[in-house]
Amino acid sequence: MSSERPAGQATDNDAQRTNTAIFQASFNSLSWSGYLRKFPGPSANIKNKIGSSLHSGSAEWDAGAILTHNTELHGRSIVTLNSETNTTVPFELDRLPVDVQHAFNKSPGSNAMDNFGIQRVQYLYGDRQWEKPGSAGDAPTFRIRTSVLGDIINSTPVYVGAPSKNTYGPGYQAFFLQANNRKSAVYVGANDGMLHAFSADTGAEFFSYIPSPLLAKLPALSYPSYQHTFYMDGNISAGEAKIAGTWKTVLAAGIGRGAKGLFALDVTRPDIPPTNGRVMFEFTDRDDADIGYILSSPAIIKIRSKNPGNGVAPAGNDDRYFIAVPNGHNASTATGDNFLFLLSLDHRPGSPWVINKDYYKLRTTSTTSSAINALTSPAIMTDTQGAATVAYAGDLQGNVWRFDFSRASNPSAIKPTIVFTAKDSSNDYQPISATPVVSYAPGGRYLIQFGTGKYLEPADAEPASFKSNSFYTLRDTLAAGYVVAGRAELTSRILSGAKVDGVSGFKSTGADFTFGVGANTSKGWYIDFPSSNLTGERSISSALLAYGNIYFNTFTPGKQCAKAGMTNSYTFGALTGKAISTTSLTGRRSTTAIVGTPLLIQNELTSGVPDSFGRRVDTQRYSIINFDNTKNRSIPTDTDQTQADFKIELKSGRLSWREIQNWQDLK
Repeated sequence: MSSERPAGQATDNDAQRTNTAIFQASFNSLSWSGYLRKFPGPSANIKNKIGSSLHSGSAEWDAGAILTHNTELHGRSIVTLNSETNTTVPFELDRLPVDVQHAFNKSPGSNAMDNFGIQRVQYLYGDRQWEKPGSAGDAPTFRIRTSVLGDIINSTPVYVGAPSKNTYGPGYQAFFLQANNRKSAVYVGANDGMLHAFSADTGAEFFSYIPSPLLAKLPALSYPSYQHTFYMDGNISAGEAKIAGTWKTVLAAGIGRGAKGLFALDVTRPDIPPTNGRVMFEFTDRDDADIGYILSSPAIIKIRSKNPGNGVAPAGNDDRYFIAVPNGHNASTATGDNFLFLLSLDHRPGSPWVINKDYYKLRTTSTTSSAINALTSPAIMTDTQGAATVAYAGDLQGNVWRFDFSRASNPSAIKPTIVFTAKDSSNDYQPISATPVVSYAPGGRYLIQFGTGKYLEPADAEPASFKSNSFYTLRDTLAAGYVVAGRAELTSRILSGAKVDGVSGFKSTGADFTFGVGANTSKGWYIDFPSSNLTGERSISSALLAYGNIYFNTFTPGKQCAKAGMTNSYTFGALTGKAISTTSLTGRRSTTAIVGTPLLIQNELTSGVPDSFGRRVDTQRYSIINFDNTKNRSIPTDTDQTQADFKIELKSGRLSWREIQNWQDLK
């Protein structure tokens, strides 16, 4: 299994698509080296079958290969935060805190001083002169790599091009026009301890950022007997925010399993390294003991609230921008309580964090005797101006929490409430580990959709821990005291084996219903994964809602290391929980481990001929694509899966008017 991806460790897809390209990350587990490849976009002839080819041809570039063959590696821009001075500094030994300098000058094997700190820094820049076996004398011997880029396992590549067209606010239009033609970048975290920014066009590295809590751990990467460790493997998000009167594009990322906390960078100009204040902040367990390992993508949100004044933004009613992030795994809370953190983006760089001024903690209390708990990243709904109105998050005790931003003038006044608690037919709690999908519901308010299950620790792969898991769809009216009391208020769906056009899979059956409260109505639907208490099938990644259908993948662990597990890919009518047509399956099985969220890809756009009134019909063809997480191939034609293929016809074009002189005669 030289390049096999460990089953279940992916928390999201390994690819992020732009209009014209696919960026796919992978790794080699013999040398723990990484690859980030750009492939041409999909053709229009994707067929609705498992195993169809998403693209053909070789990769346009591999960022790992470009870094490895770069002869000017010391010209790389690698920066970090000096936690002693709270300043952004180049990654140079004498610019690091004293304790970190000592760590670099020690042998990771013996912990004895060898004074090879400068060489270890150069090694991390990509200098390979000490990788030769048998180095002697005054020369160190470092671990041999096949790629200078570290392995990329859990972090999802994120593409950032022009600013969003769907952001509103004073001054935004001028910012958009100014930044619209900026260089496009792809950001990804790797287990060399760095958040990398690559040119989306060429694959060349713009810069890398090393979160300061990882610095003292980095010397181990040079050790010849290195045992794999997670460093910067958290997930990333990016968006626009107005900070102290200036619009910026902000990147927020959890550090992941390497250290507790997260950070934010100003990436308005991705081709300029984030120095001179463009490292906006780090927020770690040094700032608040309740922050844990952040594995999910932080959310950048706008909240209408009263600003208490923090030296950057004056006091008063204002739209403020925050990073919303759960406190993560293995936080210090021993009771099982969790927090949704709201970190103000107008925090003054280098100054201490002050609760209820620079940041807020929204507590969700434990509902069981177990202290094992974690909150998912929130799904957030916004108003027409982009301000958050309500958010939903699940936890490992099966609770779905509502955070209502519309009824509080200050975030500290928000009181999370439970909308639903997932329990199986035996009344056992069902953990929720992936962000829910939220949309508008029939009859008003919101529809919440999510699966249950977790795969976070070794015990989760053991048959003794297997429990029944399900997928739920429920409606929330936002009314005071409204809850979905349990399965009795939902309509059940049953999965059974079926075959369509020679393809084996599953179909769901169950009674029809109408969303609502009262006779012949239901608050939603649910479906149990067949025999999941025996097989271990579970939902550990978010679903995709597209054009009235809900798509998601489940994961079943393999029985041994050589088998990474398998996947069931499901497609339901979002409102019905049934097949989207009489000739469609609702589920299909794969022998590969696809644990990420499916991707919606537009394959084709065809414009019709305008009629006499200037109207035309545009045909858009889409595919729902999955990526195999277990194989590392430069041309992954047999690892992609097409889950669905469909077209949408939209009326467009200008409706022309002409005066009819004799309209009275035509009456």
